[in-house]
Amino acid sequence: MSVKRFEFEQQMKVYEELIKKGEYHELNNRYEQALSIYLNAEKIVKKYGSKIERGNLAFRKGKVLAKKGKLKDALDAFKTSLKFFKKGGGTALQIARIWEGIGDAYKVNRKIENAMNAYQEALKILENEKERVVYTHSHLTTQILEAIALLLNKIGKTYRILKDLDSALEKCRESLKIALDTKKPPLILKIRSTISSILLEKEQANLALEYLMKSLDIVKKEKDPSYLLNLYREIANIYKIERNTKQALNYYRKGVKLAEKLNDKKNLTIILDEIGFLYLQGNKRKKALEFLEKSYDLAQSINQFHFDYILYHLGILYSLNKDHEKAYEYLMESLKFAKKNDNKGLLIAVSYTHLRAHETSLHLVCRLLLEKK
Repeated sequence: MSVKRFEFEQQMKVYEELIKKGEYHELNNRYEQALSIYLNAEKIVKKYGSKIERGNLAFRKGKVLAKKGKLKDALDAFKTSLKFFKKGGGTALQIARIWEGIGDAYKVNRKIENAMNAYQEALKILENEKERVVYTHSHLTTQILEAIALLLNKIGKTYRILKDLDSALEKCRESLKIALDTKKPPLILKIRSTISSILLEKEQANLALEYLMKSLDIVKKEKDPSYLLNLYREIANIYKIERNTKQALNYYRKGVKLAEKLNDKKNLTIILDEIGFLYLQGNKRKKALEFLEKSYDLAQSINQFHFDYILYHLGILYSLNKDHEKAYEYLMESLKFAKKNDNKGLLIAVSYTHLRAHETSLHLVCRLLLEKK
């Protein structure tokens, strides 16, 4: 083996290890660390990598930069990625994936119309490719169909953000029809879950529940406990919204049992918090405190996961108990974690019976400050 060949192989091994580390940080929302690693990997791939490898790395950078809120830099990275893939003979699937990444970048930075345009561009590429592979009976047919189904599902979710629920439902049902042709249960279940959430927002809880119950039948046949756990939570949440506390607790308890069996601490933390909040809505404060404290203790053991919501619910509980000092303490901590996690969704609708509807933790803190005075 020549010296140059040996050097190439050693450097590409280092590159692959860096990519693995970057992916790990990305999956754990450590975007600064991921970007730093990708920048180091870039030095190697510029010298030793193919156009496709350089395109892949630029794509990874684009995703991370978008998550960090650096939209312009993210879009530049995606353009670079497109350039390398086109020069290197990238496939239609790869090109479409970049356009989807551009859409995601716009969406995470709240430019929803731009996101929709990018998703439509990706869809056009995939649909053109579908015509080609179906005509040639290519082995890629299933991959293309799966990509189209996932993209239509994402477009449906984007319409939901725009509050166009009819278009959202139409696109997701179109997505489900294609997913059924792939005969891939995970894909089918994911889309059915999206449809259920849209129906729930359209105040069609019974129909939303029907979709989930059908999914429950699919999961039981597949015998996949992780999907079953998510379904238990979704079903319980619908029953909670419908004020059917008995059935909500029934499915939450199924979820607790399964999460413990799977040693799934994250889902267990969330479910215990949801049970606590359910008891809080029913004004069963002692039971609420029991489950919220269990959730809090478990969350502490896994890097304060889900802390923003748990602290928020504890703040509400202590506010109801007229312990304003503790309420203030927990709610201020909730805000700190919400800010740290960039949690824009901390607008929790609480019962009219106990607190003002749709009161955010910020509003509640302000009110408690006034009450303390």
